[in-house]
Formats: sequence, structure tokens, C-alpha cells
Amino acid sequence: MPAKPVDFKLRNVRRGIRAASQENLIVSEVEIGPDGTIHIHTTPPGEKSHDTELDKWLGEHPNAGQAQGHQ
Repeated sequence: MPAKPVDFKLRNVRRGIRAASQENLIVSEVEIGPDGTIHIHTTPPGEKSHDTELDKWLGEHPNAGQAQGHQ
């Protein structure tokens, strides 16, 4: 039996992000639960949000973002 599609509205996610931004909070993550609940995780201003795996990798490889010259 196929899983029931999650029932949430993108406009509600946008409203939540906008409300957090208006309070000067940094949105670090948005989770949509299997039942359609929306959880918006924030970081207070001045605090660094948790790094993603990509952020960690880029921190370990400082030259990764530089273009390699090919001739």
C-alpha cells in the first residue's frame, strides 16, 4: 500500500520563515513531519547556526571553492 502524501502548504512554510526573519532569528532548518507538521528551527542573532556537512567539508578543504585553471 503506497504511503499517503504529506499534507502541508508551502505558503505556511514561507510564512513561518518570514515571521522568524522579522524577529531577527536565523532559520537554520525546516522539517516537515510525516503528518505534515512544520518545524522551523532557528538560531538567535549573533550565534552561529550549526554547520551542515558541506560547511564542515569546505572548512577542512579551504581551496575547494577555487577554480582550477585548464589550458
